[in-house]
Amino acid sequence: MMFMGDRGIYKVFELLINNEEQILEQIYCTDEFIWPAGFKKIEINYKDEHNSLEVWEKAYHEPHIGTDIVWTTLFKIKFMPDKDMAKQFIINKLSEEDLPIGPSEEDIQKLKEDDGKMELINAISEKYDGSLDILVELKDKDKLLLAKSISINPEVVIEIADNTSEDDKDIHISIEFDALYNFITYMEGNFEEREIRAPHWVHIEKDHEGGPGDFFGAFGAFRKLWREGVTLRPRTAIFKLVRNIKDIVLIMGTDKGESDDKDQSDSSKYLEKD
Repeated sequence: MMFMGDRGIYKVFELLINNEEQILEQIYCTDEFIWPAGFKKIEINYKDEHNSLEVWEKAYHEPHIGTDIVWTTLFKIKFMPDKDMAKQFIINKLSEEDLPIGPSEEDIQKLKEDDGKMELINAISEKYDGSLDILVELKDKDKLLLAKSISINPEVVIEIADNTSEDDKDIHISIEFDALYNFITYMEGNFEEREIRAPHWVHIEKDHEGGPGDFFGAFGAFRKLWREGVTLRPRTAIFKLVRNIKDIVLIMGTDKGESDDKDQSDSSKYLEKD
């Protein structure tokens, strides 16, 4: 999902689902409640070194009709470009002048109006002589691919900008591209690839979600990235940063409203392929 190479698949998926919804609406208008004949089951299986796509269709139980007649399209996908393509994508996207990186002006204004979060910002900045300034670099061995500076202080609140100077930075974080790529590949392959994508009316039990195997797998992958791909200077900065990381996360977090519960039929038993 990070590289958005699967957008086209989602567009096709939306088209198929829209057709299924329209057919279902037409069935409601009849007295026969029969799914039209002549539909061919869609089945696609594709896999290479970096990508995979699996599409299938199943009939599922429609409670208002009472029979398993509604064709529903489901799919699983993993898209991961090779290293050169991924590298160029990251450089291009993070170098776009109009790309919004970090909080928007509206977000900044909301933070300034939030006394609790401004108190956290003041507390953090005071520990760094008025402003916490971080330089983050992405490198391919000795070659600098891109650099961004992050500043947290009461004046700018949070600012992310192009600035490669190390002179006035409290913390310098260097990330090796190969290690980052391997980490993203692991996360895509172990989490994105196995997730079944389905229409909103289909309920899918995600038995794997939140299990100890997932936690330790992700934690191990992150530790490997940190150990092999991240350099932090000065080395003692890590202890001070860890003490403030919770406050930084609280500042960056946004409140999410409760989503409306949707009626979903438990049709997970129909999602397994023949």
